[in-house]
Amino acid sequence: MIIRILCASTFSFLHYRLFEKISGNFLSKMKNTYADIDLKTAVTFAAEPDAVLVDVREVWEFEEFNEGGINIPLAEIREKRGLLDSYNTIIVICTNGVRSKVAAMDYCRIPEWIDKKIFHVKGGIIESE
Repeated sequence: MIIRILCASTFSFLHYRLFEKISGNFLSKMKNTYADIDLKTAVTFAAEPDAVLVDVREVWEFEEFNEGGINIPLAEIREKRGLLDSYNTIIVICTNGVRSKVAAMDYCRIPEWIDKKIFHVKGGIIESE
């Protein structure tokens, strides 16, 4: 009887440890994904109160011409992440879509942002011209 209880408790413990290991690995590997959208859709989404358009071009490029939103150059996106915490929808844009795609992928890796909707303007600003 004692051996049976001991075996059962050891078996349960091993199952628990296995589940903990599997679920822990699964949760640590979960990450968000982004969706490609066009500029017209981006402007529409950015008008929502819980959304922000993030232009990842350099300051001088943003000052020269922009579609609105806020300017966070690609090199500064990690240090200025806190500016975006309050938004549920993040739309990333640049000139031709290359830098904004890098930023969107980086934002998708933030574990705390798993529930945020992240969009990338495919082709960037010049695609719409």
